[in-house]
Amino acid sequence: MSANIVGYNTGTIESKYQVFGVNFTKADGTNYKLNELFTYDSEKMTAAHAFSDGDQIQIANATGGYAFYYLLDGYNGKGKNYNAENEGKWGPSGSTTPADVDVAPGTVFWYVRKDATKGALPVTFAGAVTDLGTTELPVTSKYRLIGNPYSAPLYLNQHITVSGGTKAHAFSDGDQIQIANTTGGYSFYYLLDGYNGKGKNYNAENDGKWGPTGSTTPAADACIPVGKGAWYVRKDTTDSSFKVTLTQPYSL
Repeated sequence: MSANIVGYNTGTIESKYQVFGVNFTKADGTNYKLNELFTYDSEKMTAAHAFSDGDQIQIANATGGYAFYYLLDGYNGKGKNYNAENEGKWGPSGSTTPADVDVAPGTVFWYVRKDATKGALPVTFAGAVTDLGTTELPVTSKYRLIGNPYSAPLYLNQHITVSGGTKAHAFSDGDQIQIANTTGGYSFYYLLDGYNGKGKNYNAENDGKWGPTGSTTPAADACIPVGKGAWYVRKDTTDSSFKVTLTQPYSL
């Protein structure tokens, strides 16, 4: 592979809530703006002049909070003075002016549909393949929404390394990764300590790997897909040495 490779990935938003991870830059290497990510579809998306009445994008930060935006219909807060340039743009909560916000690779957000009965909303993301090398993620709270910043699937047992995490031989006792799917559900994995379900027969090869709930065997094919996100759930948030490192799954 070589630098400045461009590509795209497609998907659909089928449920009220869908999580995405930004995994491209523009072809020139600069970050996308929030208002460049989605093509406005007036039939499938709901625009409004009040935050609670429109589709929303909720961008997660490193401490467990969010920045909130909604899809503008072009009117001011009183439903007057239509401005066609603002219709279909994303504005911050409490404003009817489009936002000027960068969304760098690794940015993870919820798309919240006001009316999911309008049918599946197709989405396409395109741009330059990211070349980030390794990425360290701060997970300072119990729950942290993380995104796949790369242009290929991020396999849990190949590309995610945890230092200082809580390992276990039962799902509820260890750190967890909960990978969101397209229908609003999750696939659940936890950090293995190498023992079987009874805490016996230690296997060093399984120690520190990710296994599915109900099993002490590493999950070979578990991954955070391209353009998607997952919850990292810490069992113990008091360990100051804790660190999550993502390894780029390809070379450029």
